[in-house]
Amino acid sequence: MTSRFNIGSALRVAQAQRNITNRELATRIGVSEGQVWRWRSSCDMLISRIEEICNAMEMEVKEFLELGEVAPPQGGSDIQL
Repeated sequence: MTSRFNIGSALRVAQAQRNITNRELATRIGVSEGQVWRWRSSCDMLISRIEEICNAMEMEVKEFLELGEVAPPQGGSDIQL
């Protein structure tokens, strides 16, 4: 199943909007800067990690997911946030 959200894209946009560097986010969460780089190129992620990132960036999960929303597949989608 393909997600309608691109988490890496959402993370890149959220960081740009909040002017948070990879190093700063890594420090806030307690991971390596390299891990943040990997997240930025991933399409999918555990919801618990998304929540942790959102807490560190002081944003709601819904807001974060909307930043990475991609067009629904042909035939549309009736999934609502």
